[in-house]
Amino acid sequence: MAGDVDLLGLLSDDARSRLLLGARSFTLPAGSVTYSPEETVADVVESGLVRIFVSSADGRQASFAYVHAPSFYGAPTILGVGMPTSAQTLTETRLLRLDARHMATLFEEDLEVAKALAHVMASRISQAARLVTVRSLGTVRERLAYDLLERASDQMLHGDASSLRVTHEELAESIGSAREVVSRILGELRRSGVINASPGVLSVLELERLAAIVEGLI
Repeated sequence: MAGDVDLLGLLSDDARSRLLLGARSFTLPAGSVTYSPEETVADVVESGLVRIFVSSADGRQASFAYVHAPSFYGAPTILGVGMPTSAQTLTETRLLRLDARHMATLFEEDLEVAKALAHVMASRISQAARLVTVRSLGTVRERLAYDLLERASDQMLHGDASSLRVTHEELAESIGSAREVVSRILGELRRSGVINASPGVLSVLELERLAAIVEGLI
């Protein structure tokens, strides 16, 4: 996936072995929050899809990044840089949780690990810039995919994985487009199996494919 960097793949066998000391794997269902702003984490996504997002005081959210296997997230927090972000699984996801304290020590003492982490952080900044650009300057298809991802993610956070109750007019108003254009793109997404739609109700079937549209991969 564009913007995603395999941290473990950047390392030699020896450096990878040093980094994996104390690591453990576990699986979470879709909609799980894997960390909140006050926590320090260091996770590798082994399978599935994770959304990194920020929340406003009134409960609204905006995505900062989508993280696919085999990518890593959590570098700023392990280095003591506070981030107002949380992470949420959008599909059933298997994570490899690294020992954050051990990783912070390696960053200070191990040049190979430090260079790999710097590469990952630069990649994440690039991905975040892409999402900001999509929300304001992206194509209608990209902006609609982003909007649907945000709506589905919000529902999962509130324990509701059911269909989205939204009209074509509401979606068009949300992304600043015409209803006819939105209806045409929804029809394309439905025919390709990304969504299922009926009047006033929409189900997202392929969250990872929506994320790929947002990231400019489709």
